[in-house]
Amino acid sequence: MAATASGGALRIEAGTFSAINTTFSGNTAGQGGAIFQNSGTFDLSFSTLAENTTSNAGSGAVVYNDGSMTIDASIIANNPGGNCGGMAISGANNLQYPGSNCGMGFSTLNPLLAARVDNGSDVYYPLLENS
Repeated sequence: MAATASGGALRIEAGTFSAINTTFSGNTAGQGGAIFQNSGTFDLSFSTLAENTTSNAGSGAVVYNDGSMTIDASIIANNPGGNCGGMAISGANNLQYPGSNCGMGFSTLNPLLAARVDNGSDVYYPLLENS
């Protein structure tokens, strides 16, 4: 999915949004290649964000500007332009790679993602052996 401004897949301006066991991949935006949160509440769990592209300096696949953002047990990795931007994101048991700009609750470790699988109805990244 291609976008030009912010939030390649999802732009949150108000309200509450939750995503569980979701893959955000192949999205493009100036900032927030996958997700841009400007306000409201966003909760993400057991998800993978990989290969989302941003073009603005200091941006990332996820940009948290205001509101409340919590990410738990998720992987944010291999995003051209960076993984995270804006305010520090809260959460626990997460991996980011490369870099260390996503905030507390993120360990910097290569998750060893295999190539993206897209079978027409499901898109996901299998984990390589020893991940």
